[in-house]
Amino acid sequence: MSALRIVIAIVAVILLGAVYFAAGCRGAQAPSKKPDIQNPEGKGASPVAGNTKADRIVDNLKISIVISSSQVKVNEPLRLNLSVENMGSEPRELTFTSAQKFDIRITEASGQKVWQWSDGKMFAQSIETITVEPGKSISYGAEWPLKDSAGKTVAPGDYNVFGKIVARGLRDKEVEIGITVKP
Repeated sequence: MSALRIVIAIVAVILLGAVYFAAGCRGAQAPSKKPDIQNPEGKGASPVAGNTKADRIVDNLKISIVISSSQVKVNEPLRLNLSVENMGSEPRELTFTSAQKFDIRITEASGQKVWQWSDGKMFAQSIETITVEPGKSISYGAEWPLKDSAGKTVAPGDYNVFGKIVARGLRDKEVEIGITVKP
């Protein structure tokens, strides 16, 4: 291969990587390096009226998932918000090993995976640490279009939504909430 072809191939790979990285970051509410820091009334993330919420506390960190509704129609997307709040009295550092900060997984009631937010996305590999001050939270948003991984609209029925923050020490700490898809 000539030197020119090698240079062209390298540039093409870099450009493709940038496009895939940009596409992977679209689902996060805060595409910049700064997360969406929230502190409504000093309590961290909280649901909006009419929303459904589930929490899990892990070592003074409250991981919460808020969904737009526990019942959605087949043609309506499900909006999700995943947050982690520092309930302790000291700042907490969350270390991420890539640009991915969270993930959402949807399963049928039987446990069969239907869809995952991160599927098909590429994330830059880098170490990043985000400090969460006491009483503060970071929050990420996503949307499930009520389609399976193949792009087919899901059938009416019961589903489980699993959310997690992918920082070291939290990757296996999912929060679960159930939803019903109506015709």
